[in-house]
Amino acid sequence: MKTDAQKVADSARSVGVPEAQIPNLGMGKIVDMSGELGQNESGRRPRKSPGGTAVERRFTNDRAGLFDEPQQCAVRYPQLL
Repeated sequence: MKTDAQKVADSARSVGVPEAQIPNLGMGKIVDMSGELGQNESGRRPRKSPGGTAVERRFTNDRAGLFDEPQQCAVRYPQLL
């Protein structure tokens, strides 16, 4: 019986993924929240990180003053698009 890692490696090779990238791959699960695929997993809800994004935490904890207002605006502009 094949392990999950072996199944992933076989699938990756079959679609042409370079050998150097195969050790970094992992199994994932698609959750159909809207029911478009025919199986709605209603017991699962997407979670939002309670601590905010990593960028927001970096701005909040910036005691060294690395992110002035122009740098913060440059980061937040693409977030708003």
